[in-house]
Amino acid sequence: MISKIKERYQLILLGICIGSAMLRILASFYIGNEVDSLPGTFDQISYHNLALRLLDGHGFSFGELWWPITPAGEPTAHWSYLYTLYLAAVYSLMGNQPLIARIIQAILVGILQPLFTFYIARRLFGIVAALFAAALSAVYI
Repeated sequence: MISKIKERYQLILLGICIGSAMLRILASFYIGNEVDSLPGTFDQISYHNLALRLLDGHGFSFGELWWPITPAGEPTAHWSYLYTLYLAAVYSLMGNQPLIARIIQAILVGILQPLFTFYIARRLFGIVAALFAAALSAVYI
């Protein structure tokens, strides 16, 4: 059994990555094209607003007082500029479409996360354990 897994690990890993991306794409469609305050997801409002303000020429600033006591119109470094730039790039190409940004992110993370997990776990524990680790990261995180 283990020798068959070792022989076919690339196909199994491909299936894990595709399944991972599909689960995340389905979750993206479930969340939809709106940016709402959901439990544990208030950061999405911050990044969305920063990206829109950046596209409008206001830089990395908020239009109103924002946590943690960031004055309106003042530059902020409380949020990751890379993710803000990612959203601004997607919005500049596709319009204000959070769903498209979520789908692109779902595909990238859905493929790369199990793949990186597999390669790290394979070096440490072997192919069989690496496949289990990749599968776990595909559905858990």
